[in-house]
Amino acid sequence: MKVFISHQSAYAYWDQASWFQRALGLSRVKHVSNLECGKDAIDIALKFGLDAPLHVLVPNANQRRTLKHAQGHVWSGEFQYGDMCTVDNSILIASPEFTFYLISKGMTLSESALLALEMCGGFSTHWPNDGYVKRPPLTTVEKLRTCFAKHREGRTRSQSTLALNWITDGSMSPMESKLLLALCLPPRYGGFGIPLPTMNPEINYNDIVSSMTHTSFSEGDLVWEDSHLIVEYNSNERHTGGARIAQDARRANGLKYAGYNVITVTTNQMKSLEDITVLARQISRFLGKRFKPKTPAQHKAQLSLYKTLFPWWDYVDFY
Repeated sequence: MKVFISHQSAYAYWDQASWFQRALGLSRVKHVSNLECGKDAIDIALKFGLDAPLHVLVPNANQRRTLKHAQGHVWSGEFQYGDMCTVDNSILIASPEFTFYLISKGMTLSESALLALEMCGGFSTHWPNDGYVKRPPLTTVEKLRTCFAKHREGRTRSQSTLALNWITDGSMSPMESKLLLALCLPPRYGGFGIPLPTMNPEINYNDIVSSMTHTSFSEGDLVWEDSHLIVEYNSNERHTGGARIAQDARRANGLKYAGYNVITVTTNQMKSLEDITVLARQISRFLGKRFKPKTPAQHKAQLSLYKTLFPWWDYVDFY
């Protein structure tokens, strides 16, 4: 008997795997048949450090009701090459791409986009702390699109499929992801329709800038390379203190000296739709794009988006 680990349990496995495990990878299964789930296999899987209830795939609802220490998800579709990876003879686990495919079902577009940005980015919010931790990306946007295409959903208009049109690789924090969506989602989904930037690319310095910044390169948060524009998010927690403020100032001056226009966004600005609107207008001007005020319907979509992006804030200046 085998167990097919999926959904949140599969995400937890990939999220907590060491860099070596991810680099080495697991063997992707070419063909999967006889979907089943035995108690012994579940007990073995739980020894990998995954929390109960273990999320697993089962062939029918009857088998789901008989499981203990596990939550069964009925899967009646076909597996495509690479959907499942082999952990050992009794355990198969959904690949990062198939994990996103499964988890994102039923999510809104903005929820799917946030999940994809995290999986394709260098951070995790699923660890037991109050913020996030750095970790290597689990997959790429292109691999997620390929997975959806293999399941014949590459051309559908599901929320998860649509979300992949307006995200990119390389986000390094939850707030960078939220800022990207607030700016780049189409107006009908609450954003401003700004073209996608490159996230956190390396920007190499010449000798003069290197001597100013004491480093040979830097990274911009959201970078529009053709327009030499960088938008930097400075959090309240990670950009305070004399040493960090001096480092941020040296870095910003270096980027400016290298020929980039740098706009800084703070947490308080992120809380205000008025400030975000001003930011979007600034970016549009730098990119040579026409800025269009939102219609009442688009403003309503923007309020809905912000309530998804920032559900924990007691107060958000929506007006």
